[in-house]
Amino acid sequence: MEIVPAHAKLNDGAGGGTCTVTPANGFSGAVSFSVAGLPGVVTGSFNPTSVTTSGSTTLTLRESLLSFQNGQATAVVTASGAGISRTFNVVVNF
Repeated sequence: MEIVPAHAKLNDGAGGGTCTVTPANGFSGAVSFSVAGLPGVVTGSFNPTSVTTSGSTTLTLRESLLSFQNGQATAVVTASGAGISRTFNVVVNF
């Protein structure tokens, strides 16, 4: 499984990337996604929230319109399914 890009820059308060699930070793099943480690001014969501066996989801990051903060954070994206979890770090510039 891979995530592209490994870096996300929020332009005009929004950004993100694509998570692609590629099955290996006979893997089959639903894979769900979550993101943690975002600063309080940034939210993350996935669409779709899960894929079955293989496919892609889009991670959308949004910064609060009331935020005047700038910085960098490392978010952790987790993909889980059939008792297997994989995590990926994504550097977020906001």
